[in-house]
Amino acid sequence: MYKIIIKKKVAMFSTDGMILNHDFEHGRLELTFSGKMELEEFQSSCLRALDYASNAYVWSWLVDLQDTPLLDDAQETWLATELLPVLMVRMGAGILLAVVISEESYQELFLNVGEQGLQSCNSFISIRTFCDVQKAREWLGNQRISNAS
Repeated sequence: MYKIIIKKKVAMFSTDGMILNHDFEHGRLELTFSGKMELEEFQSSCLRALDYASNAYVWSWLVDLQDTPLLDDAQETWLATELLPVLMVRMGAGILLAVVISEESYQELFLNVGEQGLQSCNSFISIRTFCDVQKAREWLGNQRISNAS
């Protein structure tokens, strides 16, 4: 008799500045960034995560940036003009992206853009910004339940 064991959370790969975990139980990828990353390392880490997500068919992402400084202009530009469009093309509709930043960064963004500015949605991707990992996980779980109904 064979016994199949599926781990709830498996580290798929890591770099000096990022760890990618696949939470099989909740059907999401969790990318945890730490420290300041140069643009090239940031890009290659994100692209590896995208490759994994598209091959594993995982549409829910939790990106934890709490232990990093806010993204610089080059990183933000690359995300908006390169990664997100490729993500939408490769994965299609129904992508959920919860971004977790530090409380200080969250409050600064909230003051600058308001609550509506901390979320974005189109027919392919829903993005929401948090300062608490558990709230981000709850949002992703609730979205998956809503989409399944």
